[in-house]
Amino acid sequence: MIIIGLTGHPSSGKDTVARHLETKGFAHISTSDILRSEMRKEGIPLDRPHMHNFVNEKRAVRGPGYLIEEAWKVVSGDTIISGLRSVGEINMLKEKFGSSYTLFAIEAPIETRFSWAQGRGRDADGLTFEQFKAQEEAERHGNANAQQVDDVIVLADHVIQNTGTKAELKEKVDKLLLELRNQ
Repeated sequence: MIIIGLTGHPSSGKDTVARHLETKGFAHISTSDILRSEMRKEGIPLDRPHMHNFVNEKRAVRGPGYLIEEAWKVVSGDTIISGLRSVGEINMLKEKFGSSYTLFAIEAPIETRFSWAQGRGRDADGLTFEQFKAQEEAERHGNANAQQVDDVIVLADHVIQNTGTKAELKEKVDKLLLELRNQ
């Protein structure tokens, strides 16, 4: 069994990597989907600021790894867990899955990510580059109950630079997957 965690800043290519790994037989668990589901149940708007507040409040009550507690309830076989943004989440995954777990960080320049984010029907629609940058800045480093994307990226076992085509990104992932399977 291989458990791959995916992290990265918004629009870095995490969803592309997850979809590609699904074609390789991996189940996909999105922490963002878990959040959105919980927020819908409580009637909370699904925009980025509300998501941040909601997850930070939940982490304060249930602990920094609460999303992972929800995610691992459905792990069976090779699985991708995407949207990791807390050091507590990473620590819980390492503790739970040991050597079966590896963390991929997807990185791309902010200007490129902003361009990719425009028109996707997600949070970046209608944002200026400065607003996109400010939202990202708020996610970089936080306390244990907040977003800590930069701190999580530092913990990655593999950093994938997404500066080319989707085909090139998939090739990089395939190479890493082959390495993982051969360990």
